Amino acid sequence: MGWNRCFALVAVIALVFSWYPLPVGSAAPAHTWVVATALDGVGGTLRSAILWANTHGGPATIEFYINDCPAGVCTISLNSALPPITSTHSVTITGYTQPDAELAEGLSPAELKIVIDGNGYDCFTIHSANHVITGLVIQDCENGVTISGSAATGNVIAGNHIGTDVSGNAAVGNRRHGVYIRNGASLNMVGGDEPAERNVISGNQYYGVWIEWETSGYNTVSGNYIGVNSGASLDLGNGYSGVHITDGSHNTIGGDTAGERNVISGNDHYGVYIRGASASLNVVSGNIIGGAYDQADDVPNSLDGVRIAEGAHDNTIGGDATDERNVIVGNTGDGVSILGSATYSNVVSGNLIGVNVGDWTTLGNTNGVHIFSGAHDNTIGGNRYTGEANVISANDQDGVRIEGAATYGNLVVGNYIGTGQTGNSDVGNSRDGVAIIDGAHENTVGGDTAAERNVISGSSSSGVAIYGAGVISNTVSGNYIGITADWPGSTALANGTYGVFLGQGACDNLIGGDVVAEGNVISGNALDGVRIAGDANQDNVVSGNRIGQAASISSNVPNGGDGVRILDGAHLNRIGGATAGQRNIISGNGLSGVSIYGIRTMTNTVIGNYIGTDAGGTLKRGNALYGVYIGNVAQDNRIGGSSAGERNLISGNGQDGVRIEHGATDDNVVSGNYIGTNASGTAALANSWNGVRITAGARGNTIGGNAPGMGNLISGHLGTDWAGVRIDGMGTMNNVVIGNRIGTDASGTASLYQERGVYICDGAMYNLVGGSASGERNVISGNFTGVELDGAETSYNRVRGSYIGLTASG
Repeated sequence: MGWNRCFALVAVIALVFSWYPLPVGSAAPAHTWVVATALDGVGGTLRSAILWANTHGGPATIEFYINDCPAGVCTISLNSALPPITSTHSVTITGYTQPDAELAEGLSPAELKIVIDGNGYDCFTIHSANHVITGLVIQDCENGVTISGSAATGNVIAGNHIGTDVSGNAAVGNRRHGVYIRNGASLNMVGGDEPAERNVISGNQYYGVWIEWETSGYNTVSGNYIGVNSGASLDLGNGYSGVHITDGSHNTIGGDTAGERNVISGNDHYGVYIRGASASLNVVSGNIIGGAYDQADDVPNSLDGVRIAEGAHDNTIGGDATDERNVIVGNTGDGVSILGSATYSNVVSGNLIGVNVGDWTTLGNTNGVHIFSGAHDNTIGGNRYTGEANVISANDQDGVRIEGAATYGNLVVGNYIGTGQTGNSDVGNSRDGVAIIDGAHENTVGGDTAAERNVISGSSSSGVAIYGAGVISNTVSGNYIGITADWPGSTALANGTYGVFLGQGACDNLIGGDVVAEGNVISGNALDGVRIAGDANQDNVVSGNRIGQAASISSNVPNGGDGVRILDGAHLNRIGGATAGQRNIISGNGLSGVSIYGIRTMTNTVIGNYIGTDAGGTLKRGNALYGVYIGNVAQDNRIGGSSAGERNLISGNGQDGVRIEHGATDDNVVSGNYIGTNASGTAALANSWNGVRITAGARGNTIGGNAPGMGNLISGHLGTDWAGVRIDGMGTMNNVVIGNRIGTDASGTASLYQERGVYICDGAMYNLVGGSASGERNVISGNFTGVELDGAETSYNRVRGSYIGLTASG
C-alpha cells in the first residue's frame, strides 16, 4: 500500500473486527469518539467529533453507532460545511463500526451504512497529516473530500462510496469533485491495493479525483472504481474527467500490481487528463480505462481515455511490467491523446490500446494514440523485448495518428500495431496503422534494432500513411509492415491497401535507411508495398528495404500490387541508392517490382536495387509482371546510373525486365543495369519475356548511354517473340539504344544466349541502335539473331556503329 499510511488503515480494519458497541451514554475508550446520532449539531454528532479530535492532543478515532436508522442506513444531513481536520495527530473516521457494515471482499462491494449528505456544503476537508476516512457514503457535498496544503500529507481515503448511493449503483453526485487534492498536498493515498480499500468515486458533477497545484506531488490513486458502479460494469460517470491532474508532479494513478488497478471508465469527458507546464513525472499504470472490470464490455469515457496537454511533460502512461499495462479500450475519443506545442517527452509504453488482455475482445477507441497540435519528442512504445511494446489495434480509425504542422520529433518504436499481442494475429485498425499527416515532420517510426521494430500489419487501409502539405523529413525504418512478427517473417498479415503510402504533399521522407538494420520488410500487403502519389510529392527516398520478400529467408511474400508504385505527378523521388545498405530487394510482388505511372510523374530515380531476384542476386524471385514499368506519360525518369553502385539488377521477372509504353512516355533513361543476368553478370537469370520493351507509342527514351558505365548488360532472354531489347508498335519512335552489351556476359567475351539481341517490329519508326562515337557502340553478340527489323511499316530505323557477333574488343 505504500508509505506511512499502512498502519492507519490496518488499524481501522482491525477495529471493524474487534470493536464492541458501547451502550448509549457510556464513556468511550480513551482517544475514541462514538457518533451516536444522525443529527448535525452539538452533542454526539460527527461535527462535534471532528472539533474534539482537532483539540484532543493525541491520535483520535471517530466511530459510528447510530440506532434506529431506516433500513439500517443512517444519513447525516449537513447544515453547513464540516470543520476542517487540522489535528497534528492522526485522526481516523470509520463507518465500518456501524452495525451491518461490511468491507468489500474480492469483487463484492462494500456494505456501507453511514451516509454523509452535504446538502451542497463541503464535507471533509483535511489540512494536516496522517488521517484516514473510510467506510462512508459521501454525497451531495460541494467537494466530497478536500486535502489541501503542504502540511496535508500521508492521508488515506479508502473504502468509501463518493458521489453515489449506498449501493454504489446510482449517482448522488457531489456538486464539484469527489476527491480534491490541492495547494501542495502530497504523499496522500486514495484507495489502496486491497478490495477493502477500494473507493467508488462516481457520479460527481466535475472530476472524480482532481490533483491540482505545482507542489501537489507523490499522491497515489489506486484500486478504485472511478466513473462506474460498484460492480465496475455500468456507466456512472463523473461529469468531467475521472482523474484530473493540473500542474501536479510525481503522482501515481494505478500501480504495478493487480490490486492497485483502477477502473476509470464511463466519465463524461476524459478518463485521465494531465495538463499544465508543471505536470511532470506522473505515472498512469495498470488501469482499465474505458472498459468494464472484466474487459468483456466497454464503458466508454465520452472523450479520450488519457489526454496529456498544455505543456505536460515527462509523464508515463504504462510501463514495462505486465501489471503496469493499462487496458485503454472503447473510449469515444482517442485512447491516448497528446497535444500542444509545449507538451513533450511523454512516454506511452506497454499498454493494450483497443484490445483487452488475450485479444479475446476488441473494443476500439477512435484513434489508438493521437499526437497533434505541436506536441513533440514523445515516445510511443520502447524496447519490444522488455515489455515496453504497446498493442495498438482494433481502433475505429488509425492506430497511431501524428498530425499538425508543428508536431515533430515523436518516436513510434517497438509496438504491435494492427495485430494481437504476439504480433501474429489480425486485429486491424479500421484505417491506417500509423498516419503522419497535415504538416507533421521529423517523426520516426521504428529504428535500427530488432527491439525498436514495430510490427504494423492487419489494418484496413495502409500500414503507414504519410500525407498532407508540409509532411516532411519523417523516417520509417526497421519495421515489419504486412507480415507477422514470427521468425522468419514469411507469413503475410496484410494491411488492406498499401504497406507504406506517401500521399499528396509528402516530401523528403525516408522509408528505410542506409544500413541493413534500418530497412523495413514491406511484404504481404493487399495492394502496393510502397505507393508514392501526388504532384506535390517529391524528394522521398525508399532505400534498404525488402519489398515482397520474407524477412529472414529467401522466400516470396507478395504484395498484391506493385512493390513500389510512383504515380499522379510524384517527382524527384529515389528508390534505392548507390551503397549496398541502400539497396532494396523488390521481388515476388503480384504486379511489377517498380511502376512509374502518369502524367507529370517525372525525374524519379531507381538505382542500386535487386528487382526480381533474391538478396544474393543469384536466384529468381520474380515479380509477376515487370521488373520496372514506366507508362502513361511518365517522363524523364532514370533507371540505373553510371556507377556500379547505381546499377539495378533486373532479372527473373514474369514478363519484361523493363517495360516503357504509351504515347508521350518520353525521355526516360535506362542505364548501367544488369537485366536478365545474375548480380555478377556471369550467368543468365532471365526475365520471362524481354529484357527491355518499348511499345505503344513511347518516344525519345534511351537504353544505355555514351559515357563510361552507362551501358546496360541485357542477356539471357529466350522465346520466339522475345529479345534483349524489343521496340514495337505504331508511333513508337525516336528511342535510342546505345553503349550496351546485349547477349554477352559482363566482360563482353562470353555468350549468355538469348533469342534476339534487338527486335524492332510492328511499325516502330525512327529508332536508333548504336551511333558513330565509340561510347555509343553496342556489343550485340551471343544471340540467335543480333538485330531483327520486322514488318512492312517498320521503317526509318537505324543500326550503326555496333559490334554484332563480335566480342567487346571487336
